[in-house]
Amino acid sequence: MDIAADQIFEIKMNKEIKTYNPLDNLILSYHCPVDWNSMDGNERERFCKQCSKTVFNISDLSRKQANEYLQQRSNEPHCVKFYLRSDGTITTDDCPRIIRPLRNASLKVIERASLFISLIFISICNLLPTHAQPKKVDPSKSPFSMPNPFAAPVASPKAAPTPVAAPITMGRVCPIARTDAPILGQFKSGNKVIHTENFFSPDSKKEKLPVVIIMHGAGGLDEKDGFFRNVAKALAKQNKIVVLVHYMDQSNLKSANYAQIGKNFSLWKKTLERTIDYVKTLPNTDQNDISLLGHSLGAQLSLHTAANRSDIKSVIVMAGCFVLPTDQIKSMPPVLILQGTADKTVTLAREQATLKVLKRVNCPYEEHLLKGVDHSFSQTSMSELEQYFKDFLNR
Repeated sequence: MDIAADQIFEIKMNKEIKTYNPLDNLILSYHCPVDWNSMDGNERERFCKQCSKTVFNISDLSRKQANEYLQQRSNEPHCVKFYLRSDGTITTDDCPRIIRPLRNASLKVIERASLFISLIFISICNLLPTHAQPKKVDPSKSPFSMPNPFAAPVASPKAAPTPVAAPITMGRVCPIARTDAPILGQFKSGNKVIHTENFFSPDSKKEKLPVVIIMHGAGGLDEKDGFFRNVAKALAKQNKIVVLVHYMDQSNLKSANYAQIGKNFSLWKKTLERTIDYVKTLPNTDQNDISLLGHSLGAQLSLHTAANRSDIKSVIVMAGCFVLPTDQIKSMPPVLILQGTADKTVTLAREQATLKVLKRVNCPYEEHLLKGVDHSFSQTSMSELEQYFKDFLNR
């Protein structure tokens, strides 16, 4: 059985999917770092003083009861506690309500009986005569001089890990987003629903975290994982809230050719501006620390958007450049430029033209020319890129 853990999330319902089983369509919008045991209340519900919300324990309910509870609160975000398995599922208690008190009482009796028997056993051992205790043996004189791997102190890095029994849980499981996967979000831009993948570190203890918005290139996103999600995960490990935005939802596209880019560029720029407003509504975001990271087309959109907004702290440009007239640009936030010398899509000449604009407006910038790297950055390791991001964003 997989080891499980208690988790508290603010949740929203996926209103696009009409279902009688809301458990199957939860949108986890925020992972709460507050300890359940620090809240006031009982095992069914407790009050969180940090966000002034009641947190409901749905793992204490049957699957039917949990679905009914979520249906009643489908119109507003609220917080729930559940028992999360390592495979990304949660448990619900489907033991019949009429039997549940008897089961719980039995478990308490077994727990107390085990404690009582343990105390008796320890007392008997302490009362036994000294000759019943094992004699001390000089290891050097023992024929069995093999060192004991469990003899090191617990604090020693060489000590074997203490085996942990998997918790026993009752109830069935239902699918839910994994904590090592993004939390799916969405907002409206015009009359279109724009989807996002929001990455964060569940272990973060900070109240307000910097935000990085990632804009993919014209090639779109892979179905699973891929370059941009790996970048997002790397940044999330640095205690950043990372929002990978599906901005092409605005045009019902997955990728774009040159004609489609020309037709939709201004529309996607407005979508990015709407994304910035959206991330400010997310819990625990530092509204004064929002950065843009774009590749190719995404970098072009990021540059032109940052030129018109004062609430962008910095921009990371990967194989990108200005593509619209730049005469009206008067200022820019700090910019990090990562450019491959073997890039045939965005050439060094176009990158140098971008540098001229940044110099003209006295923009602080940092440039890294990556020798032999092409437009896809396939010759560069993620750890190297991660270090560039970390040094720049933390400066």
